[in-house]
Amino acid sequence: MFCNPPQALTRLRLAPDVECRIADGKAEMVVGGQTALATHDEPSLRLLAALRAGTQPAGHGHELAVAVRQWLSAGVLCVEFLSTAAGPALARLHSTGYAQALRIDEPPAGWRLRRGAVLWAEDEGWRLRHPLSRFEVWFMRASMLDELRAGAGSNASLARALWAANLLEAAGESAPQATGWSAEDLLFHAATRRHADHRARGKRLIRPDWAPPRPAVVPSAAPSEALRQRLRAVSFESVLAARRSVRGPLPPPSKDELLALLNAAQAERGDRPTAPCRAYPMAGGLQASDFHLVMAADADAPAMLYRHDAAAGLLQPVAAPAGSAERLLEEAGQAWGASHGRPCALIVISTRLAELGARYEATAYRLALLEAGGALLLLNQLATALGLGACVLGNGDSELFALASGLPEHEAPAIAEIAIAGRLG
Repeated sequence: MFCNPPQALTRLRLAPDVECRIADGKAEMVVGGQTALATHDEPSLRLLAALRAGTQPAGHGHELAVAVRQWLSAGVLCVEFLSTAAGPALARLHSTGYAQALRIDEPPAGWRLRRGAVLWAEDEGWRLRHPLSRFEVWFMRASMLDELRAGAGSNASLARALWAANLLEAAGESAPQATGWSAEDLLFHAATRRHADHRARGKRLIRPDWAPPRPAVVPSAAPSEALRQRLRAVSFESVLAARRSVRGPLPPPSKDELLALLNAAQAERGDRPTAPCRAYPMAGGLQASDFHLVMAADADAPAMLYRHDAAAGLLQPVAAPAGSAERLLEEAGQAWGASHGRPCALIVISTRLAELGARYEATAYRLALLEAGGALLLLNQLATALGLGACVLGNGDSELFALASGLPEHEAPAIAEIAIAGRLG
């Protein structure tokens, strides 16, 4: 499929970040200074030796074709499709992961780009990906891309390659049921799911060159006995029955009431001081989530931003730029519907991605979202138990939060918010 004579307008290349070392009948592929793959297979050795020397492999037999498929799937090779046998590359196909299966059947007579494919301009060209394929195509000329969009193409080898890489579909296929997904959500889902080798294949974007030291486990402050008694008096069944998304306006709670809510959510629930255990699951027990409170002391006072100090059980004021905390409350009001007014308070959950990324490189952001989801559920149920109306918000302004808190967005982004409507009945 990928090994054709020169007039077929294809050529093979080693991937840019791959170094191939051949010695003693063995080939080793080195990526980032680390040996990633090795082989003693004779067709693979001939193929890799030719590409390392900057030439094309001789012959076009079945064994060579199998070797090409194997190393293309492994991300070691890329295939270029040319305008002429000696002309510039018009398109380049490469794998963005490891061990992605290639289809072995031929494309149908009528085909089109797979729906849900994502196309963006980059480096004087265009990149094409689909969330459910680990392959990417880089187009250097718009004409070939336009042909593919129209369901045609002068380069049959490119069409076969894109079909094998799951980037094309039959023209008559019915629309999939999941068309409501956004391209970004699909890409995120595909990047963090598990694959055949049981390893996640997330983008390696957040792991620093240095591994931040794991902070010492600091036990959270225990809730007061009065708060414990109050929670014991409420049955879990009654909380489940009463929990609703509540929007304002309602009588505002005091700062102490909101502190009690945060202390209850962050309190240690186990008796092992070296193994933190809270009422919501934490990724690796790293305590990477931080809670922040935005509220105004009264209707006429400016809004303030506080960081919840779980160890001390206190709210620490944050010197936010003028107006930024107020804007957080205003945007929360827009998120739950302007007709309900501005919420009394807003709880923002941020996560320290560097700490998660040092341990869970490929899935750190996914784990942060899962942890935040557990924390939001707990806060919502505790608010109900304490007689407070709350509403989880589906969006937030992480850039504005970074401005208000002074925390770099790429290191400690805001990823979840819950608005406090006020006291219930």
